[in-house]
Amino acid sequence: MNWVKLLLLSLFIWVVDSKKQCEPITIPLCKGIGYNMTSYPNSYGHEKQDEAGLEVHQFYPLVEVNCYKHLKFFLCALYTPICQENYDMSIMPCQEVCREARKKCSPLMNNYGFQWPETLNCDRLPRFADQQKTGVICAAPPDATKNSKSSEVKEVETPKAPKRPTSVATSDSRCSCQCGRPFNPVSAETVNYYGKGYSIQNVSNCAYSCSGLLPTHEASQTNQYKQWVLFITLTCLCISFLTVITFSIDLGRFQYPERPILFLVLCQMCVAIGYTIQFMNGDKKIGCDADMLRTMMTPEATVGSSIQWTCLTTFGLTYYFSMAAAVWWVVLALSWVLAAVPHWSTEWIGKYSCYFHTFAWILPAIQTGFVYMFNAIDGDPISGVCFVGNTNRDHLLYFVIIPMILYFVAGVSFLFVGLQYLWSLRSNLQKAHHKTSKFSQLMSKIVVFALIYTLSVILHVMVLIYEYLNRPKWEQSLLCPCSQETPVNAETLQFLNLLKVGSMMAIGWTSMIWVFSSKTFQSWKRFFCCGATPYATYSGPKLPFDLVASQYQQIPPPPPPLPHPQFPPLSHKQFHSPEFIYAKRDLISSPHFSAANTLRHCPRDV
Repeated sequence: MNWVKLLLLSLFIWVVDSKKQCEPITIPLCKGIGYNMTSYPNSYGHEKQDEAGLEVHQFYPLVEVNCYKHLKFFLCALYTPICQENYDMSIMPCQEVCREARKKCSPLMNNYGFQWPETLNCDRLPRFADQQKTGVICAAPPDATKNSKSSEVKEVETPKAPKRPTSVATSDSRCSCQCGRPFNPVSAETVNYYGKGYSIQNVSNCAYSCSGLLPTHEASQTNQYKQWVLFITLTCLCISFLTVITFSIDLGRFQYPERPILFLVLCQMCVAIGYTIQFMNGDKKIGCDADMLRTMMTPEATVGSSIQWTCLTTFGLTYYFSMAAAVWWVVLALSWVLAAVPHWSTEWIGKYSCYFHTFAWILPAIQTGFVYMFNAIDGDPISGVCFVGNTNRDHLLYFVIIPMILYFVAGVSFLFVGLQYLWSLRSNLQKAHHKTSKFSQLMSKIVVFALIYTLSVILHVMVLIYEYLNRPKWEQSLLCPCSQETPVNAETLQFLNLLKVGSMMAIGWTSMIWVFSSKTFQSWKRFFCCGATPYATYSGPKLPFDLVASQYQQIPPPPPPLPHPQFPPLSHKQFHSPEFIYAKRDLISSPHFSAANTLRHCPRDV
């Protein structure tokens, strides 16, 4: 009997939880229409008002034209149904209101090549005259049901919309471009930072919605995409964090030219943190402001709200540190070139580290300042963070694509020169019958690291260029019903964005090549036993580049001869036979560091 009680208790809890909950209306279009409470899900399956608001705003031009005075009430009653606490069912608009709206507005839509939407089918709505018979309540304004009898007898006949030709230009009067879903119509009074109205593809009073170019809102696809992005960012964050800690506890082991890898991985860790912040914010996207995509060009952006500061924080972490990582890639390639050139050692390269840091940190800061100066920060509708170029192609080109290509080409050029020097060194060492195992291992690590980095950057730039070239076509296919462009697909957009995020995070994964070795385990073992190894007293083996330099350095020119000393003439009696004292072989010693970090001499074995 216990399981019966448990079943009844579960059924009772389910009934209580499934009871309809009323909530205030937050959609701007549906405020002040005679009621202020609604409930979800609605008849279209929308779970939240943000989803319903995106779809109802596509009818904003019809509301502005005022083809039917109760059109706003009719639309809002469909997408934000009336909710009453003492009535469990959602109250839908009456069929008579729908037919009157169709009678007044359908001819206007036909003139522009649009048909009355199937989603606004009047036959599925309850009739005002049948309320007493069926007991189903419907909503209608007082003056909307005066001619209900006539509307029941005579069906409204609307002229059929002409068939849309397959190759009609969008400039045709029947195929004019209009702002609709997934974009967000805005009033003519709404202006941006520069005092101009919003427009997309020459369609005025139109702005990006929080869904961006996504035409659908499928929760399963969105959740699956978020899970993949979370997995990629957390993996990159963990690997980058482990790499930074490994570098820190044994800093003397990673000198130049390997030292820039530390700062490159540190930048990637900050980028991963920027993407992870979005998941800490719940379902609310940082890059969204209600049902519109957040942009720094709005007047509200000057207000220092907490959400706005979160947007700026994610922008700084993702944009600044991604550009800084690209600059550190150039510094890393340049360090390899200097290390391969004769007479350059790690100490000499380290003397120029201040110039490397100045170049690598200030140049991205200047870029970030220009982005803020031009108000180019906007929200990413898919990932939810704030970045650059999500709504403006020019910003994407000048602030993201071109800088990344320049940094990448510069780094690859230095890398190619450095590999040529290293290959020449390896050949000369082999001719001199020197051991080249460590040197070959070093070259292999450099090639693998550079190859993974190069492939990830190429993939990232290709996705950005593809988005730059195709975004106008996607916008035109959504704005213009007679456009010949291929409609955008939600799965395609999410896959491209997943490639963009994954290729950016793949750079942080390459750090495993440098830290996952037996020396790393020894460093961690020594760290837990004795603490971090100080850089100044490091007594480990020489770095591979120093070994190469010591085996392949040119003989310096001899010093100039000393002046001949002037001595007074001596007789032959003053000369004596020279006496040479030879040291014994077992007394010859070599310098070593003791445990107390003091220099001592240890006898060699005979």
